[in-house]
Amino acid sequence: MSKLDPELREAAFGQLLKRADWSESVVQALADRKLDPALLGPSGLHRLRTHADAAVAKHAIAVIEELRGPAQKEKDAVITKLRPEILQAGDLANGAKLFTQNCAPCHKFKNEGADFAPNLNGMGAHGADVLLVHILDPNRVVEPNFIAVSIETKDDLSYDGIVLRENSSAVVLRNQTAETEIRKDNIKSRRNTTRSLMP
Repeated sequence: MSKLDPELREAAFGQLLKRADWSESVVQALADRKLDPALLGPSGLHRLRTHADAAVAKHAIAVIEELRGPAQKEKDAVITKLRPEILQAGDLANGAKLFTQNCAPCHKFKNEGADFAPNLNGMGAHGADVLLVHILDPNRVVEPNFIAVSIETKDDLSYDGIVLRENSSAVVLRNQTAETEIRKDNIKSRRNTTRSLMP
């Protein structure tokens, strides 16, 4: 599945889900570390956890929990601990100050900030609970166009960032500090990090 482009991968995965034995093969590939869960994304993993076949769903839940590991469980615990805080009334002045210090270097909101990461206008419609998860665990769900790549060149330089544009001869990476054009004939390795650049 890793060799397929995202649209074909989604179509192939949809076909695999139609049969319980095929779906179980996907779950076992995850368990055996032969399939990277990032290739399925959050929605694909959700589809396995809620599979119509109860045995497949049960196995998927156990495998995915194991793959998430202690770091993910620690994040979940912090999110649970802070949920009561977000139910209290907010301090707009302090929130604006925190946005300027921590978010504006990458995110734009109401014409303030950089246009590097997802625009935050309209994000309030998702509710504070959803925003809390995005802030504390930014890699839980990453839009494909904001997944960072890491490139090593033949002259032993390393670059990371999101792909701003690409053609047959060059790729342009953008991160918080710069836009860098890298000639494809100078690329030694290119790796999809499956993560955002958000700390």
